Amino acid sequence: MDSLIAVVRDVVTKIISFPADVLALAVLVIVLFTIALSVGQKKYTTALFSFYPALVAYTFLPAALLEAILVADSPWMILVTKLGLFTVFGIGTFIVLKKYTKKRASESGKKDTMFAFFLALGAAALTLSLVVVVIPISEVYSLSPLITDLVTPSTVVWWMIAPLAILYIFRRD
Repeated sequence: MDSLIAVVRDVVTKIISFPADVLALAVLVIVLFTIALSVGQKKYTTALFSFYPALVAYTFLPAALLEAILVADSPWMILVTKLGLFTVFGIGTFIVLKKYTKKRASESGKKDTMFAFFLALGAAALTLSLVVVVIPISEVYSLSPLITDLVTPSTVVWWMIAPLAILYIFRRD
């Protein structure tokens, strides 16, 4: 029983401390929600789907090619270069996938707003897992314990499945 109380106390302490990482994550969700409402569901879901092939392309990029691209010395420049490379892969897959996605017909504003909000949460989770595990930001920035406990190599698969589950839940037949 004491260990349960200690775990609850630890979680409450982490929540009360409210690190800047959590605030940045909340801002990311708000920005992604605004983008989802403004660009439309077709482009937003296509952009979300483009993460997955871009992730595969980035992950299986030959190490020698990656080393040739990374000409920077500082850890920040290496991080920016890796994010830029991933963005190039993402834009390429977005252009290809955009031709194959259907436009969703809008039924009601309430359901579309809810869909956009939950999809923004899923996209934020996907982005966070990408930045923490695939492109390790920990080399240049020390994340809060709350974020590092949420996104670990063993939980990253669930964060990557989250947007797909949201799309499945809000599907329209």
